[in-house]
Amino acid sequence: MMKNLLSALKIVSVVLLSTFFVSCSGTIENIGYGTKEEADDVALSMNNEYAETNIWIHEEYKRDDISPLEDLLTTEYDLEELWPFFENRGTYGRIIEGQEQLYFETVNKRFPIEVTRSAGFYSVYQVRHGGRLYVSWNVTEDAEASESVGPGRFRDLCVNHAVYYEKPVDSKRFTALIPGISTAREVIDIDPYAEVNVLFGSGPRSFSLLNEDEVVIVYYEQGGELHEYDDLIVKEVTIVPRSSPLVASALRYILADDFP
Repeated sequence: MMKNLLSALKIVSVVLLSTFFVSCSGTIENIGYGTKEEADDVALSMNNEYAETNIWIHEEYKRDDISPLEDLLTTEYDLEELWPFFENRGTYGRIIEGQEQLYFETVNKRFPIEVTRSAGFYSVYQVRHGGRLYVSWNVTEDAEASESVGPGRFRDLCVNHAVYYEKPVDSKRFTALIPGISTAREVIDIDPYAEVNVLFGSGPRSFSLLNEDEVVIVYYEQGGELHEYDDLIVKEVTIVPRSSPLVASALRYILADDFP
């Protein structure tokens, strides 16, 4: 456990009621277009909010919101080394029994953090042979810390989700999904790094980074008890701008210049 306390942000998930479009044949309709500039505007506005609330980050987090990643990332890792460590270990997507939550200290010892961006609160690893792995964080509240320094104080971080991105995914692959029949297993086959969130009050969903500007959101019905990805039945599929508030994921806040 780190000795210093972190006064950090909670990423609040807002449930939005909206209409999404997918035909019975699985045809996806794009309901908007996002740009790198729009995504960066969202991210930088978050940075300003952090600064205004005087939020500070422990030196081990290597906070840097300005320097190019090329100047910060000095170590390369094989994806085969990184991904098994982070796979299915996020806060909201652990549906495989026996997988434990990952905390900052454990991650930092295994793969030393070289940079953390305040926008979206994520760290980045350079992958050998191309691409980057983005690890977003949640803060965990400590009752003892709250009593001693006041509410809203935190002193540990846990992995929210990790996603690898190298190049755009062909959107046509998602049109093969059939509502009512396809499962999250098929989504994972298309995008092994999809962020599956099973704790939304309005139902499970997943987020897939289609390209630097767009995200695929898949909504699911839960078929009985949840033990594996096959228990999540595809209900709706849509493509939205990455900067859209519908993207209740740290994917929304990755700075455009941080993509490979």
